[in-house]
Amino acid sequence: MEARRFKFSILAALIAFTAALGSMFYGLWSSSLSEFILTSGQEKPDILEVADHRYFIWVVSRNAYTLSKPSTQLFNAEVCYPAANSLTFMHPLIT
Repeated sequence: MEARRFKFSILAALIAFTAALGSMFYGLWSSSLSEFILTSGQEKPDILEVADHRYFIWVVSRNAYTLSKPSTQLFNAEVCYPAANSLTFMHPLIT
């Protein structure tokens, strides 16, 4: 009975987390992939700002991909490939 309650609470937390993410990022997810959000207030973004946004998107997608795999692969990051457990070598954007 305890295992069933634990599974139910995990499922409820996952649903709540998904609903929160959906409500927070709906405007971003429903926009075109060619659009981006200016953070500096400039009319035309700086090349470093665009690079930062692309890097952040790559890190988030990498973490989502890694979390969908077995948990033993979590710390094996592609940034420093031959090194084992190299997740902490990359930029600290662990989401």
